[in-house]
Formats: sequence, structure tokens, C-alpha cells
Amino acid sequence: MRDATPGPFEDLRSSVLRKSKTIDEYWDVSKSHEQPKFWPESADKNIKKLQAGIHGWITRDPLHIVKCSTFTIPANNMPEKRLLFSQRATLCGLHMLYFNIQMHFLGQSLVTHCYDVQMLAFHYCLVKQEPAYEDLNWPDMETFIKIHGKSHIFWLTSKE
Repeated sequence: MRDATPGPFEDLRSSVLRKSKTIDEYWDVSKSHEQPKFWPESADKNIKKLQAGIHGWITRDPLHIVKCSTFTIPANNMPEKRLLFSQRATLCGLHMLYFNIQMHFLGQSLVTHCYDVQMLAFHYCLVKQEPAYEDLNWPDMETFIKIHGKSHIFWLTSKE
């Protein structure tokens, strides 16, 4: 790793911040729409748990807080921030894998509870038509729509 030791943590941080933004957008959309009957409360608890993990481990630096509160350290000798992740590329990779798997699991839960990706695509496009959510971005759904084509997915609503 030599001089590139901060690289893995920066990759982890950018990846996790994107996930955090996606979760925040989910909460924003959830506030303005009624919760579907098919979506269990346990799924929202899992999303909150994932978000707490992101904030607890990546956004904040728990070891830095513990070090500063445990020892009386002069301001000029403060311990290095992100010591846990900045020097351990493998730990960064494992955390990135964990957060990626959790996000995919939550997305798959949403899709399997809907029972129909086509209906979910329809709702996604419907929500995106609202001015407040026109910047909403779900890359996997966009890919699904491109692969299958809008005319095939939305054949009931297309003009003939």
C-alpha cells in the first residue's frame, strides 16, 4: 500500500456516503407517501440499522472520540483521526462489502415484497414526474427500464 493508505478509506467513505444519500432520499419519499401494505416494519428497522452503522462507523470516528475522552491530551498532540480505517485497507474493503450487501438485500426485499418489478418501475416513473422528486435516482431501476424498454413495461399506458 505504501503511500496509498488513505485510498481504501476514501473509497469506502465515498461509497457509503452515496448509500446514505439514497437512504435519505428514501426517507424523504416515505414521508410524502403512504406506506404500502406489503412493506413490513422490520424492513424500515433494517434501513435505520444500516444508516446507524454508516453514521457510527464511517461518518463519525468512534475510536477518536474514545481516545479524546479517555485521556487528557493537549490540543497539539491529538491522536490521528480515522486511525482504525486509514491504515487498514482490508478492514475498509470488508466494511464496503458489508454495506453493499446490506443495500442489495434491502433493495431485493423491496422488489420481492412488491412481487412485481414492472409495477415498481411504474411507481418509480410516476414518483419521478413529481417536481419535488425529479432528481430521484435509482440506477438499478433505470437499468431495468432501459433493458426491457418503456414501451414493453408500460404497454397499458402507451399511446397506440
